[in-house]
Amino acid sequence: EMSGPDREMRIMRFRNEALTMQLLRHPHIMSVYDFKQVGSDYFMVVEFLQGLSLKEYVERHAPSHREILLWIEQLLDALEYSHSKHIIHRDIKPENVMIVTGKQVKLLDFGIAKIEGQNQLTIDGSLLGTVAYMSPEQIQNSRLITAQSDLYSLGVLMYELFTGKMPFNATNPGTA
Repeated sequence: EMSGPDREMRIMRFRNEALTMQLLRHPHIMSVYDFKQVGSDYFMVVEFLQGLSLKEYVERHAPSHREILLWIEQLLDALEYSHSKHIIHRDIKPENVMIVTGKQVKLLDFGIAKIEGQNQLTIDGSLLGTVAYMSPEQIQNSRLITAQSDLYSLGVLMYELFTGKMPFNATNPGTA
């Protein structure tokens, strides 16, 4: 069982994700239909997706360059749409991309998304996101994040898909 402040923060993030994703209706973004609380349990009603995370898909299959480019195009389309709604994902990485039946891409997990102009839930300035995919400005200060930060992360993801390795190895913010 989680302590009070930690639990409240997790609930606030969960609610933030549900409310943020309800604003987004796009073929390459997982749909969230509702957010509910039953007693002390919280849940989201989401689109049912069958497939594999991008990470798992690439490990099991050898996607062609053509497939990868199609996925990147779909992700760019999804990001262009979310950015037009002033929503920045902030955690683009292979685990947050799903390849669904029919080889369509779905962008998942807007749990730490930022609505431009809003203050974030991290009062202590802690890093949100996955360091290896973060833009330099995101590592420096999460308040400096713009839509370009998502594009940087997508660039890292694209590099990884085409080469099989990261552009640089960073396990902590200092190294990055």
